[in-house]
Order: sequence, then C-alpha cells, then structure tokens
Amino acid sequence: MTNGRPFNIVAVTNMDEAEALIIHQIVGNVLQAEEDVEVPARQLNPNQLDPIAAMTDDQFIGLFRVDKLLAQEIIDIVTPYMVQGQTYSSLEIKTKVFVTLLFYAHGSYQKNYWKKYLCGISQSSVSRCINEVTMTLNQDNIVSEWIRFPQNINELQDLRARFVMKI
Repeated sequence: MTNGRPFNIVAVTNMDEAEALIIHQIVGNVLQAEEDVEVPARQLNPNQLDPIAAMTDDQFIGLFRVDKLLAQEIIDIVTPYMVQGQTYSSLEIKTKVFVTLLFYAHGSYQKNYWKKYLCGISQSSVSRCINEVTMTLNQDNIVSEWIRFPQNINELQDLRARFVMKI
C-alpha cells in the first residue's frame, strides 16, 4: 500500500507481467511486515530500574547521598501524588525519584554518573522529572509532615543548643 491505497502495478511500463506480480508481492509483504512490527518497550539500563537492589549500601549512599530506606520512603510518599505515564516511553515514578535524588545530591545532571546509571534519559526528561518530584514534595501535606519550624522562643533556643552540641 502507498498512501493508504494498494500498490499500483499498472504504473510500471517496462516490465512483463511476471516481474510486476513479483514486485507487487514483495511490496505487499514488506508493507504487511511493517504493520505487524510491535513498538518495543523503552529499554533501560537494569541499574536504572532498581538501584536499591543493584547497588551496595555504600555505593547507593555515595551516589544518592541518602540511604536506601530513606529513598524507598520518599518513593512511597510521592507515589500517591504522582501519575504514572501511560506511554511506552514514560518513566516510572521510582526512576523519576532517583533522577531527582541524583540532582539534589550533586547539583547537576551533566556529569559522568548520569551516563552510567541513567542512560537513555534526555536532559529535558531529567528536567521534567526534577520539576515533577520537587513540586510533589512541596505539597502542603508532605511539607508539614517533614519540615517543622520552632513554634516559640523556647523551642528555638533548645534547637540552637542541640545544634551547638553536635558541632
């Protein structure tokens, strides 16, 4: 088919009928094969899919600057607030969180570790991941659970004293 119409062998003038039928059959087979081809799912680096399982604790902390338990907790917190994309190229929420944690840990997404652990993700997709996860973490009900400011002068002084003791 060409442009939605059957291949027209009448337009071929310098061939005998047998050659034209063979060409018609070949073109028909090629077009049918193109229609039958399934679009493969996005193939990602296995480490990208689950760095929690693929890395040692030290490697994970070295790369993401948080431990595996905290990373999983962050994934669990944001998952109800984020929508999983429906296309084959959509990134999983877990991957979006890892992308964002890498950015938070290193302040850049153009270093060599991006190539190793997050191959196949474009810079614009990385930017969208960071934005989406950050906006999710900034929702009032999440922020109020994790960020608490002193409510009075006594709490502030107590907090200052504990901070000085750690130094």
